[in-house]
Amino acid sequence: MQRLHGQLYDTAIDLFRTRGFEGTRVQDVIDEVGVSEPTFFNYFRTKEAVLDEFAARTLDSISERLRAEMHDTARPVDAKTEAC
Repeated sequence: MQRLHGQLYDTAIDLFRTRGFEGTRVQDVIDEVGVSEPTFFNYFRTKEAVLDEFAARTLDSISERLRAEMHDTARPVDAKTEAC
Protein backbone atom coordinates (compact mmCIF):
# COMPACT_ATOMS: atom_id res chain seq x y z
CA MET A 1 0.00 0.00 0.00
CA GLN A 2 2.82 2.40 0.83
CA ARG A 3 4.42 1.68 -2.53
CA LEU A 4 1.25 2.59 -4.44
CA HIS A 5 0.90 5.79 -2.41
CA GLY A 6 4.44 6.70 -3.41
CA GLN A 7 3.80 5.91 -7.06
CA LEU A 8 0.68 8.09 -7.13
CA TYR A 9 2.47 10.91 -5.31
CA ASP A 10 5.60 10.81 -7.49
CA THR A 11 3.61 10.59 -10.71
CA ALA A 12 1.33 13.47 -9.73
CA ILE A 13 4.28 15.69 -8.76
CA ASP A 14 6.10 14.86 -12.02
CA LEU A 15 2.99 15.73 -14.02
CA PHE A 16 2.45 18.95 -12.05
CA ARG A 17 6.02 19.94 -12.90
CA THR A 18 5.66 19.24 -16.61
CA ARG A 19 2.02 20.13 -17.27
CA GLY A 20 1.29 22.43 -14.34
CA PHE A 21 -1.19 21.80 -11.55
CA GLU A 22 -4.19 23.04 -13.52
CA GLY A 23 -3.08 21.15 -16.62
CA THR A 24 -2.96 17.83 -14.77
CA ARG A 25 -6.11 15.83 -14.14
CA VAL A 26 -6.53 12.97 -11.71
CA GLN A 27 -7.27 10.90 -14.81
CA ASP A 28 -3.77 11.69 -16.10
CA VAL A 29 -2.22 10.42 -12.87
CA ILE A 30 -4.23 7.21 -12.75
CA ASP A 31 -3.60 6.52 -16.43
CA GLU A 32 0.17 6.77 -15.82
CA VAL A 33 0.08 4.54 -12.73
CA GLY A 34 -2.52 2.13 -14.09
CA VAL A 35 -5.06 2.26 -11.27
CA SER A 36 -8.70 3.26 -10.95
CA GLU A 37 -10.02 6.64 -9.84
CA PRO A 38 -11.38 5.22 -6.56
CA THR A 39 -7.88 3.90 -5.83
CA PHE A 40 -6.42 7.40 -6.22
CA PHE A 41 -9.05 8.78 -3.86
CA ASN A 42 -8.29 6.07 -1.30
CA TYR A 43 -4.85 7.65 -0.95
CA PHE A 44 -5.63 11.34 -1.60
CA ARG A 45 -8.95 13.04 -0.85
CA THR A 46 -8.36 15.54 -3.65
CA LYS A 47 -5.74 16.50 -6.22
CA GLU A 48 -4.86 19.39 -3.87
CA ALA A 49 -4.04 16.85 -1.15
CA VAL A 50 -1.02 15.80 -3.21
CA LEU A 51 0.23 19.41 -3.03
CA ASP A 52 -0.44 19.47 0.71
CA GLU A 53 1.77 16.43 1.13
CA PHE A 54 4.44 17.98 -1.10
CA ALA A 55 4.43 21.11 1.08
CA ALA A 56 4.64 19.07 4.28
CA ARG A 57 7.54 16.98 2.95
CA THR A 58 9.35 20.11 1.79
CA LEU A 59 8.99 21.78 5.19
CA ASP A 60 10.14 18.61 6.96
CA SER A 61 13.20 18.44 4.73
CA ILE A 62 14.08 22.09 5.34
CA SER A 63 13.60 21.66 9.10
CA GLU A 64 15.87 18.61 9.14
CA ARG A 65 18.59 20.45 7.23
CA LEU A 66 18.38 23.45 9.55
CA ARG A 67 18.57 21.22 12.63
CA ALA A 68 21.59 19.40 11.18
CA GLU A 69 23.30 22.70 10.34
CA MET A 70 22.65 24.07 13.80
CA HIS A 71 23.96 20.87 15.36
CA ASP A 72 27.09 20.93 13.17
CA THR A 73 27.88 24.56 13.95
CA ALA A 74 26.93 24.51 17.63
CA ARG A 75 29.83 24.95 20.00
CA PRO A 76 29.94 24.92 23.76
CA VAL A 77 29.39 28.31 25.34
CA ASP A 78 32.49 29.69 27.02
CA ALA A 79 31.64 30.81 30.55
CA LYS A 80 33.92 33.87 30.21
CA THR A 81 32.26 34.94 26.93
CA GLU A 82 28.79 34.41 28.36
CA ALA A 83 29.47 36.81 31.24
CA CYS A 84 30.21 39.72 28.91
